Amino acid sequence: MADKLAYGTTLADTPAEVTAERAQVVASTPQGQGLAGVSAHVTYGGRDIEIGAINHKALGRPTDPQFERNRASVQSRLNQVGVAWATVVSYLPIVLHTDSLLIPSRKSNGKIGPPKDHKEYATYTFKDAFIEPGRRGADSPLLATDWHPIQMANEFPKLYPQGVFAFRGDASDLTNPEWLKRVSNEEGHFGRTYGEVLEDTRKASVLWMQEHLRYGNERDRQKQEPTLPQKAAARRLLHLGFIKQMPTWVEQQRDTGVKITSCPKCQKPSEPGAPSCTNAGCDYIIDPRKAYEISAIGEEHLCLERLTRAEVKEMGISDYVAETSDEKVDRLAAGIPKPVSVAAMRLQDSQDEYHSTRRKAEAAEAAAAVGAAVAKATKKTDKE
Repeated sequence: MADKLAYGTTLADTPAEVTAERAQVVASTPQGQGLAGVSAHVTYGGRDIEIGAINHKALGRPTDPQFERNRASVQSRLNQVGVAWATVVSYLPIVLHTDSLLIPSRKSNGKIGPPKDHKEYATYTFKDAFIEPGRRGADSPLLATDWHPIQMANEFPKLYPQGVFAFRGDASDLTNPEWLKRVSNEEGHFGRTYGEVLEDTRKASVLWMQEHLRYGNERDRQKQEPTLPQKAAARRLLHLGFIKQMPTWVEQQRDTGVKITSCPKCQKPSEPGAPSCTNAGCDYIIDPRKAYEISAIGEEHLCLERLTRAEVKEMGISDYVAETSDEKVDRLAAGIPKPVSVAAMRLQDSQDEYHSTRRKAEAAEAAAAVGAAVAKATKKTDKE
């Protein structure tokens, strides 16, 4: 009877959905096999009873119950009070980039591009708040911190003070005469109307482009290759009518040895010197180093693996690049798996340490709960 009760308190009384969830982890291959075998053991009546534990990490879920409760509370509050959209406006002829640790900001890189020829400015709207886990101390529990769209949007004017501004609202506000007359209370607008901020930003972008045009002229006089932002500034100034003739150095290809006649991906001719394919619908990065230097891509982009280890060290991103072109040949010859980057290993080690601590704590809690349940059931049985 005791044995029956012992098993009844552990396996037979397990909810069906939990049993199915455990089976799902075990059945998932290859991740589930070997990863799902996290169990707690309690000894009762001479028997070693195994209590299967759900591997939340294998299921792709956070494993901190307190954080989950905190996040649910924060999300509930956001649902009640609502989240205001925020828009970034850019007059600059370059792709805006940020190295922010906030995922939405990083994912917006490349989407806040330069204005099209027929457009006065480019816009990008953040529509959702972002909730991230964080700690206030080494031993404190995970907290759910909410970042609102305006906080993420404001990162861009701080990085590009000339030619970029952010506000609460969407792009349709920019063509609303009543909105343009309204006094802004946004950060950095200093009590001006939105219309005044828009016009001041436009003028600042023209000054930025004229400054880069001068830099390009100077580099050309010194027989140096002007940078891509300098070329982009010259093209935009010509389109807007601020200059009457395109500088010869904009289209000049100094180093014919590296001239690219066609894109390796789409096999179509691409603009010489451009870091990425200029053909519509093709996103191939032709020159990873140039693309990184103008902030078109981040340090985690896979195209950087086409560089050499010496190059990524010189660029200061060696820890983020798992394997370079000169290392790939030796690895393939040795027949060993592709490595992970040093930065990724550090992050994984930190996560593994945290999850290991949580698993041990959860296993101890499960064992204590089962032990208490078994003791209670045994006491009831003895009375009967």
